[in-house]
Amino acid sequence: MNAPDKEVSPELIQPPISAQGGMNSLYLEKVLQSITDGFLVMNKNGDILFCNQPAAKLMKLETTEDLIGKNVWVIFPEVNVLKDYPAYPSIMHENQSLRFKEYFPAFKNWIELSVYPSEDNVVIYFKDVTELVQRKKLQLLEREVLTLNANPFKDLQQVLDTYITSVAQIYNDLPMILWQLHGNIFQTCSTSNIPAALINSIEAQKADNSSWPAWTALE
Repeated sequence: MNAPDKEVSPELIQPPISAQGGMNSLYLEKVLQSITDGFLVMNKNGDILFCNQPAAKLMKLETTEDLIGKNVWVIFPEVNVLKDYPAYPSIMHENQSLRFKEYFPAFKNWIELSVYPSEDNVVIYFKDVTELVQRKKLQLLEREVLTLNANPFKDLQQVLDTYITSVAQIYNDLPMILWQLHGNIFQTCSTSNIPAALINSIEAQKADNSSWPAWTALE
């Protein structure tokens, strides 16, 4: 993840926006070159007027040409959920600024958005905060697991299942497996998002066997 970048204030961005909804391209180019996180300008209908390369990258696209001139609600139908935000009418009709975080399954990222509407357009500054959100969730999970482990009515298997399943969810359905050794034979303790055939393949191996199956690369 890029280091935190200085956010461009709406005061710096809004002056070049004309009554016709245009923007001084030279001024815009200077602004875009000064930031490394996503920057996008769209009109109130959702048509993308300008954006920078980091914006395209965050949206899993190759170039800005894949975005400019397109309608954000059409090319990314999953973001229509933003219209359900209670503050959406205030942004579009009352030009009130807003900052919030949202998880987008299509991009598999937590994105922090800072939205600055004007009379005709909406300026959006956004950055990937997935690692920060995951780190905070993992810290909360660790506290929860410690509490469960201290509960005499919870056995070790329940604690392990809770931990493995939760970590997998935090990291976008990450395949996870925890096993223990009985003699020199592997026995699965807890799994998440692991195919049964792979589990059987692991359990069939001896710990001192140098001929391992190709189970380390999960695709």
